[in-house]
Amino acid sequence: MKHHFLKESLILSLICLFIFGSISYTQSLNKQSDSLALVHCSIIDGTGAPPLKDRIILINKGRIKQIGAAGDIAIPAEYQKIDLAGAFVLPGFINAHVHNGYNETNLQRWLQAGVTTVRDLGPHGSFNFVKERDRLNLNPLNTRLVSATPLITKPQGYGSCYINSPEEAERQVTVFIKSGIDVIKIAIEDNLQGRVWPMLTSAEVRRIVNSAHTLKKRVSAHISHTRNLQIAIDAGVDDISHMVVEPLDEKQLHQIVEKNIYWEPTLELWQGVSKIHSLDWDRITLANLARFYKAGGKVALGTDFDGYVCQFDRDFPITEVALMQQAGMSNMDIIIAGTRNAAYVCDLERELGTIEQGKIADLLVVGRNPLDDLKVLQKPYLVIHNGLVVNKGNSN
Repeated sequence: MKHHFLKESLILSLICLFIFGSISYTQSLNKQSDSLALVHCSIIDGTGAPPLKDRIILINKGRIKQIGAAGDIAIPAEYQKIDLAGAFVLPGFINAHVHNGYNETNLQRWLQAGVTTVRDLGPHGSFNFVKERDRLNLNPLNTRLVSATPLITKPQGYGSCYINSPEEAERQVTVFIKSGIDVIKIAIEDNLQGRVWPMLTSAEVRRIVNSAHTLKKRVSAHISHTRNLQIAIDAGVDDISHMVVEPLDEKQLHQIVEKNIYWEPTLELWQGVSKIHSLDWDRITLANLARFYKAGGKVALGTDFDGYVCQFDRDFPITEVALMQQAGMSNMDIIIAGTRNAAYVCDLERELGTIEQGKIADLLVVGRNPLDDLKVLQKPYLVIHNGLVVNKGNSN
């Protein structure tokens, strides 16, 4: 009984420490100046342009006010100066395919690691996704959460939001968008490892995409088999949320490139699935990404975090980054995949993904040049989110 009481007391103390520590840190964030000057920094801006050396970035009220060479910008007296001594500033990274994003522990771990936005592509449960997203996004210690619909499918299909006809599909999409959802997610899936599901028809997929585009929202398609790609291509989806597990058809590959459809390969997922089930999907998806990238395809970083029972990186998605390298992607293009391109599939490219005047100040600062070694992305020197310093890391 005594040990039980001590255990409960210890747990209560730890909970109180966590709560009051979080409150204290939140208060310290609120006391920060809303005007920052990052001086003597090197910039990799997310556009693919070569790094800029010895730059100044002025941040005011959460946004990038001005960028320029040292000596060309007058720093107002009220700005708090942070001398970065040559450290590299990148846009905050974005993981465009996660699950369990409605979880503050996950959101706070990601933010501390420099992943300043995530897109949850498969919410579960009966809560109000939009209301919960907005509540979570109010906390400055949480990474930004982008909300997709529950996975739209046929009754008893792969997903949880059922529609029976093109007309019903349009009505459901309209309801979701008017509620404030960020992106429409659909399943074009009929069979995975012997598990068989009814699948959306081509007409239903076209109606979903057309309805979403009419209301200025994008559509992400879950697809795992090459045979189902044509439905998505013909309908004009905006991104495909998994690399397919059979070799890519050459004609379809070029159609996807020509139609500017983005792709999140989720290589970390397929590596884990292949290990668990003794499959070669990791090898096939890696080869498919290599071909897609070589053909000029647009890749966005997405891991499918917690989308299956395999292991996922719980902080910075360095495994996905390393696998992209194995597929032949350059360090610069991997950075673009995790910043500009990931912002696009989140429908946030006007606000995030590149370091430009007027955009939200979500920034990852690292001590060394990631174009030489991407592993440095795991060691943030600073993380800035909505213009506030939320993590003071190290310079190693």
